[in-house]
Parts: sequence; structure tokens; C-alpha cells
Amino acid sequence: RKERLATGILNASIEPLFQMNEMGIIEIVNKVACRVFYYEERELVGQNLSNLVDSRDLSKYDNYFEQFLQSSLVHVAGKPQELLARRKDGVGIHIELSLAEIETNDDEERLFSGFVRDLTEVKNNAKKDKAVVRKCKRFISEIMKGSRDPLFELNGEGIIQKANAAMCNFLGHTMEEYIGQ
Repeated sequence: RKERLATGILNASIEPLFQMNEMGIIEIVNKVACRVFYYEERELVGQNLSNLVDSRDLSKYDNYFEQFLQSSLVHVAGKPQELLARRKDGVGIHIELSLAEIETNDDEERLFSGFVRDLTEVKNNAKKDKAVVRKCKRFISEIMKGSRDPLFELNGEGIIQKANAAMCNFLGHTMEEYIGQ
């Protein structure tokens, strides 16, 4: 009953979860981890968690895991580490990995949980947001250039960043005289 309850809790998580030993060998994995990384459970159990980390971030992962093992605060969830991981199909995904030691009654065996957050959507949205901001800035710049109305752009503190030609003609100053005012 306890094992069924633990498995149910593990699989109820909306994020990928791994249980591993102090060598990083995966002992238990939830269904979300299998879905995110495109592996079957049997393919992950017995493998080192580092096998999911992209080679470019492998030393970063190794250092993170080693520091976590040596930390006196090992029983507390570690500071999340952002890493590039690889799915089974070879596609890279951005993840955030947090480690925590699992308290056991066995003094010899140390077990750890690896909590993974898939950052792919967050990263993609950030790229889209930057692209939208660039597009809006170009659009505003074109409006300022083409407008016959006097216009200027202010930053958050109310300081002039740009002025169009109509503004310069209207008040009789150069663009350089407006910027920073």
C-alpha cells in the first residue's frame, strides 16, 4: 500500500521527477519525466542522470552535483541549476534542476530527488517577447520619422531619448539638444 501511494504521488506531479543514488544513478522516474525526455521508464532506470544533460553543460552538472553532495546543507533542496538537456530524439531542451536529499532509515544509502522544470516554453516566450519589442521599436521609430507632428520619446524617468525632425523644426533645436533633457 505504501509503495502504491508513493508511486501515485510521484506520478501525480506535473514536473519531471527522479530518485537517484549518490552516484547519480536513476532508481525511480515519474511518467512526466518519461514524456518530457521521450524515454520509457525502463530506459532511464539504471542510467546516470548526467546522460540526460547536453555535453556542453555536463561539467556544469557534474560540479553542481558534487557541490551538492559535499554541502553541509545537503538535506535542503539545492539552489536550482539551469542546464541544457537532451531528449532521446536529440533535441536540446532548457531545464532547471533542483536536488534534495531524501531522508532514509538506512545510514549507508543516500538517496536524492531530482526536480526538473522544463524551461523550453519560458525560453521560447522570452525570445518571442524580445522579437515583439524589437518590432514595436522599429514601428515607433518609423512613425516618428514619418510624422509631420512634433514627437519625442521619453524613458521611464521622463528623459527625452529621441525627437523627430518635426519637433526640431517646431522648436528650432537640434535633435542632440533634446536628447537627455
